[in-house]
Amino acid sequence: MIARPHRSSNVMVVVAAAAVALTGCTSAAPEAATTTRTVISTLPPLTTLTITTGGATPSGAPSATTAPSATTASTRSVPSSTATGSATPVTAPTTALPAPISGDCPYFTAEAAAELTGQRTGPGELIATSPAPICVFTRSDGGWLAAVRVFRTPDAASAAAAVDERIPIADSSPADDPTGWTGGYLGLPTGARQYPDARSVYGVSKGTSAVVAWTNQAQSIKSRRIVEAVIGNLQL
Repeated sequence: MIARPHRSSNVMVVVAAAAVALTGCTSAAPEAATTTRTVISTLPPLTTLTITTGGATPSGAPSATTAPSATTASTRSVPSSTATGSATPVTAPTTALPAPISGDCPYFTAEAAAELTGQRTGPGELIATSPAPICVFTRSDGGWLAAVRVFRTPDAASAAAAVDERIPIADSSPADDPTGWTGGYLGLPTGARQYPDARSVYGVSKGTSAVVAWTNQAQSIKSRRIVEAVIGNLQL
């Protein structure tokens, strides 16, 4: 008889060897055969021994041998301040914006925009939003230069969602400047939905506040500097 490979195979060899040795005694041969059958019949079931081998589970083996499946972790976590305790993601509402009007930004000057971007500025524009207008900056030749928007929301989750809607987590890199703020930045080789000439965007949130800036330069550091300056000017 050929035994199936499992951890009890050594026991069977020892028992078989004992049986051969006992058959050498002329007076006890029948009893040895009986003893051998009794020992083999009391061996633990194969399925019980197979559980401890760590090998492949044979058909019909107990379910305890099946390893639990692992869950896949997200590569980028949402900031702790945005946790809502609900599996339903929070999204910022998208609404149509009013037409821009000529005007100077009340919280970030054209001179500051020129200094941070290294480009001369032209006339500014304002888009009426709450709590502060969106500020749009143009170059001296009339081309689009930059825009910045400030959000104040009912809760931290909505502030983070305002950033994530404009800078999707799956497509962007994480950002944490200035200290205590979290969000992301993203290159825009084909422009943004609202600003076709934008080439980078940077946005962060903290508590119920969020600030997002777009510029016509591919280096997101320009957008980041505008965001940092606005946060400082408004003391957010």
